[in-house]
Amino acid sequence: MTFWKHSITQYFCLLALSLASASALAFNSHTAEYEVFWGDRSVAHLAVDTAVTDADTVIVSKLKAHGIASAVMPGVRTQTSKFINTADGLEQQSLLATRTKRVKVGKNGSRQTEATMNTIEFDHANGSAIATEGKDTATLDVSKRTSDRQSLILLVAQRWKAATQAERDAGIEYDFVNGTGKRTYLFKTMREETLETDVGTFTAVKLVHGSEDDKHTVVWLAKELDYYPVGFDKARPRSKGVSVITRISELPAFK
Repeated sequence: MTFWKHSITQYFCLLALSLASASALAFNSHTAEYEVFWGDRSVAHLAVDTAVTDADTVIVSKLKAHGIASAVMPGVRTQTSKFINTADGLEQQSLLATRTKRVKVGKNGSRQTEATMNTIEFDHANGSAIATEGKDTATLDVSKRTSDRQSLILLVAQRWKAATQAERDAGIEYDFVNGTGKRTYLFKTMREETLETDVGTFTAVKLVHGSEDDKHTVVWLAKELDYYPVGFDKARPRSKGVSVITRISELPAFK
């Protein structure tokens, strides 16, 4: 149970609304919904609302665990990611991630409060960002393409769509703030596969960071939806633990 709790919490921190970003170059304002599975078990629901104007993009996502996962991840986790739109894609300005929780009031009462999980404030003019997670704070060196970890899926999709074949062959790089540090993923285009979801079967391009023989991250882009991301996996061989799978559960509704 301790391993399960640690692993799923770590995954949710990466997912924690990882669909919470979009590019004005690739997406218009829309909503979408996803279901998260721990192995074969449904453990959470993710709702995403993306608002795009000529100048900026704001995305609010809400993740709510259910069943046994709600004991590990109680309440609702909300992320707000803010970007300005540029000719080269999205340039992130800030991130605010919060979660709701119930606190005791008096002997028998309780009330719901909202606590901040982590924040990022980008200062692209100086190539830096201030990141907080709990009581920890760090100042990081960033580029204009550095984003938050939760925005991975849609930004990788946008960059893949905008890339040349040579750039796709080399891999789509994603540099992101991870807590109070930084990481870089490199997604290689593997092949097309048939992907089944609750809303239909898609021919999906499989983008992979890492080795398919070991722990790896997968982004699935549906050809039928103009390469909109319909899946996100933290995949593990059976010998190395349980995979956490995210699949679209309601098609994107464009506004």
